[in-house]
Amino acid sequence: GLCSTYFDNQITISRSLSKEDQTKETKLAIEKRQCIFGGYFQSSNFSSYIECLVPSPESNSWELYDFRPVSSNKLDIIRSLYFQKKLLESLDIPIIDTKPIRINASYIFDKSPIDRDEYLIVESVTDRLTKESLRFENEWDLFLNYLQNPIFPIHEDTHHTCRSPKSCYSKDVCFKEISDYEIFDLREGQELTKKFYLNGIKTFSEMPE
Repeated sequence: GLCSTYFDNQITISRSLSKEDQTKETKLAIEKRQCIFGGYFQSSNFSSYIECLVPSPESNSWELYDFRPVSSNKLDIIRSLYFQKKLLESLDIPIIDTKPIRINASYIFDKSPIDRDEYLIVESVTDRLTKESLRFENEWDLFLNYLQNPIFPIHEDTHHTCRSPKSCYSKDVCFKEISDYEIFDLREGQELTKKFYLNGIKTFSEMPE
């Protein structure tokens, strides 16, 4: 797509491959220092697809990119990138910079082709990752505690995972009376989604105008 035009020497790891073959292809691309789309990275305990990993031209480090069809870098995006970076660095892949690519909401399309540099915003969030690191490390500890104790008998509004059964670590405990209602599919709903649910709104058709 449009975002990929920023990068040269690209390779896309096909998800039609087995996880084992995806891992091999990703490792080979790392060795060749290619720009990797859809790489599959796995540690002893965790794994993740990484949207885009680009070799830094100035060092042996890498730059982590993520493409988002949104106009702002919300906390959930920063959180996701933080944990992607954490996984990569646990595999001895140093990340020198982290950059979401998002949409410029003020862009006006007046003629073809789309002006990429006006339509898209590439912005480093490395400083913000550092600023939020304590919060994210606390959430990481919370997640690790869950792995050790799946009963997880706490429900706190301060935990972002408690806002929806889709992110809940133990929805059979905290959301045992419901299934995955459609309202929780609302993109970037966050607090609004939870408010709808608590007010008895469970489908898009029930949402107010």
